[in-house]
Amino acid sequence: MTTKAPCENHRLISHDDDNGTNFKYAEDGLENRARVKLSVLSDILKKADNAATDWRIASISYSSSQGEHEKEKDLKKLENLYQVWIESEMELSRAYSSAIKYVARTREKDAAAQAGYLLNRMIARTGVKDTNFPLSFDNPNITRKMKHEINKMWRGESYNDGTEIINSRTKQHDSSPISTSTDDFMTQLFHSNHYSNSKTIPHPYFPPPTQKDFHNVLHSWASSKARRKGLESESLLIRMAELSWRYPTHFQTMPNSKTFALVLKCFANSTQNTSMDKIIQLHDIHSAYANRHKAVHGTLANDPYLLMHSIKSIKNYRNTDQLALLDKWLQRLHSFVTDPSKEKSYHDIYKTSDDDTHPNLIDLTGTYTSIIRECTKLRNNPNATKRAKDVLQMMREVAYHNSKQKTPISKIDTSTSPNPYNLVIASCASSRNSEDAQYALNILSNMIDNNNLSLHKGKKNSLGTADSHNTVPYPIPNDKSFAFCIDAMIYLDDTDESTIKRAEELIQIMEGIYKNKNGSTFSDTLPSPTTKAYISLLELYIDTFKLKVKKNTHSDKVKAPFVLEASGVLDVVSKCRSILDKMRDLSKNYPDVAPDGNTNALFLKTCSIYTGDIMKEIEVYEAAKRFFIKIGGHSDNINDHSEGNMRINDKCYFHMMKCVAKHEKEDEIRKNQIQKLFREACNRGFVSANVMKVFRKNVSAETFVEVVGNGRLADNWIANVTSAKALYTDGTSGGANKNARRKGKSTSGWLKKQRRLEEERKSRRRRKS
Repeated sequence: MTTKAPCENHRLISHDDDNGTNFKYAEDGLENRARVKLSVLSDILKKADNAATDWRIASISYSSSQGEHEKEKDLKKLENLYQVWIESEMELSRAYSSAIKYVARTREKDAAAQAGYLLNRMIARTGVKDTNFPLSFDNPNITRKMKHEINKMWRGESYNDGTEIINSRTKQHDSSPISTSTDDFMTQLFHSNHYSNSKTIPHPYFPPPTQKDFHNVLHSWASSKARRKGLESESLLIRMAELSWRYPTHFQTMPNSKTFALVLKCFANSTQNTSMDKIIQLHDIHSAYANRHKAVHGTLANDPYLLMHSIKSIKNYRNTDQLALLDKWLQRLHSFVTDPSKEKSYHDIYKTSDDDTHPNLIDLTGTYTSIIRECTKLRNNPNATKRAKDVLQMMREVAYHNSKQKTPISKIDTSTSPNPYNLVIASCASSRNSEDAQYALNILSNMIDNNNLSLHKGKKNSLGTADSHNTVPYPIPNDKSFAFCIDAMIYLDDTDESTIKRAEELIQIMEGIYKNKNGSTFSDTLPSPTTKAYISLLELYIDTFKLKVKKNTHSDKVKAPFVLEASGVLDVVSKCRSILDKMRDLSKNYPDVAPDGNTNALFLKTCSIYTGDIMKEIEVYEAAKRFFIKIGGHSDNINDHSEGNMRINDKCYFHMMKCVAKHEKEDEIRKNQIQKLFREACNRGFVSANVMKVFRKNVSAETFVEVVGNGRLADNWIANVTSAKALYTDGTSGGANKNARRKGKSTSGWLKKQRRLEEERKSRRRRKS
């Protein structure tokens, strides 16, 4: 790895001469500590160079001395100056290490590159040869001999000519005082084979960089956003192995598991196309390296940090090869942290000192949770849901194991944060089957019972099946827990009435958590509730009602489809209205629960799908019109939607237009009302793809072109759309020939390009024919 001076855009440090003794630093580019450390390094570099200059002058004076008394006097001075030079070199090595540490910790863009530059200068000062290895194995300039040499290094074969390459700077200096004998001193300095010329300055021993210095730079690359940080960290790994291989008595830099883990972390967060191939390759090297160098401190075959960063490198959960690697690495990690026999070897490596009573525990909460989160993103995928459930169970197994051990390897949070449980519940809801829906209900049931949140104090709830191995505490559920569980309940193998009853009981339990102000309360430890759970309940009402309509439509005996018998004979519209009233009441203490545009849109959706007798439909239609005016509809003020919580959005206009289309019997009135709503939506920036679709369906083609036009929609028409957005009047967001029809935009460049491409296609056809 060639030592290079910082580029012009490097903001941290730069040097003005070949010795790098004049450092400058940007006033706004460094944290205070890094700025101070660089300043100290610059001073000590000057001090070391001055000590060398003083010794050179004194050595010339000693060489020209004539009398014995004068020679003795100059020799004493030479000894003192050499001792000062030695101390300055020792101090300089410590200054380099300190500067590398604090520069690497900054969050500047070039911090990692600058820390690496300091490390290279430190290595160069020891006098060792620069590396000839390329930055990457994929470099086309790499020779067969270089590859062979790298492979020999990884295999641990001896390097025979290391002592011939090494400069005298790396020779360990004796810490005892220099002898005052003229003969001994002269023999040591001038009469050796290396320094027969008195004008040559014998450089004192300069302590080389340690493994920790390399790790500080690797940490900086790991937190960097540089695209090539994986390759940069790989070159550092090779350099560490090379130095310990060539100069084993001077450089204690043999890579250990932590080194490989940091390099893997760099590749895991890199955008390099070959990152995954590199990670697999590094795994193979580490395994062989760990088996061969078992005596090396810090090397474990199944190091948990190595496996943790490897797991986080998996990005594509639809790729079968990557899923196979995920299962392999996760099983190895889980087996290691739950094996009591591995505790001693782990703590021997990762304890910070010999008397350390609080060893460094690896936190696996984020690792396991990230797997569950990625599985949850795969909607309607039973295999992904199964993996999410298995990983949650593994988390609880680790927590149970840790509770039984005095010195566990890891720590994991399964009783404070409900996040992993919420993700599993959400995954169960997205899988759309009754078994997973019941599993989601069981999880929430255990969270409720474990924290004594049941409606009947001292009794278990009847919502789901209790955990028979409930030895690890469950966290307190939050509003997301209830929302995701209610989303899953539509798929339960149960009657509609029973499902709605259990969902309403969950809402009561959630409200009890936040409303209880006396005695033991959890309201202060949980984030403020939002509308999520109530939106899920409203959607459950709507989905259940639609299922009833569907069943009655295909039944010989048609029942009244608008009646829900979950609690009394209230219809679905009344139920939704009561939920909104309840939300307004709770919003007095928790403003985020106030009905917003999404909840109001669901009420209007309920009205738009309502099916019943004629009188009931008229009543529902009138209720929808009054409600729409109440939330800000039919207003001339286009900024009504931005006051407080957004009470109206494009979904409200969409469902109100559908409500008019369904319930308004007079054809002319229906068209006028829909056209009026559409014009309002245009003025308020609520023209979504659905709004335009309803408008197109309910007016004539001439009216549609007259109102909407043909081409690109005005930007202010779609400014506040929160759902599917259309950019063109045909309901699409782009496509062939759309640029040419955009009003107010120059199309000359586009047309020239299109014509050129068309001519090229024609010429290719002519050549083939």
